[in-house]
Amino acid sequence: MFWGSLKHLFVGALLVLIGTVIVNTNGAFLAQSRPAQLIVLQVDTDRNTDGMFTHRPTLGLVTERRPRPEYSGAMWTGLALHQAGDVIAGRYDPDSGKMQSDRMLQISGWMARLAQVLGVIAGLQGILILCGVPEFLLPLRVRIGRQR
Repeated sequence: MFWGSLKHLFVGALLVLIGTVIVNTNGAFLAQSRPAQLIVLQVDTDRNTDGMFTHRPTLGLVTERRPRPEYSGAMWTGLALHQAGDVIAGRYDPDSGKMQSDRMLQISGWMARLAQVLGVIAGLQGILILCGVPEFLLPLRVRIGRQR
């Protein structure tokens, strides 16, 4: 009972922490950046060891100024969010040079909120286990260690 509760509380706290870090990072970027039109200059695609595709877009600021500011940063696993040549709405921080599309920010924000919600659910389940509710009745299963 205690071990099951501890597992749920640990995983819940970890998920809430991860979600909070992502939300705060996105919030800081939104506060420091300004809206901009971006062009996807290229998308580097690789297959990782799990067979999933990872995509790293190189974004450029749509401007007449040369050389054009460019940024290659965020990497995505799964579907490519943008294709080379796409002109997209995004944000640009002139101090750091960082660029992100609005779509990338929106999806990472949703993933962060999902992590936080799942973390709260796991934590509540940990408390319920301490109160005597059997772990097999709970909707979110946490498996750590050897399985019997």
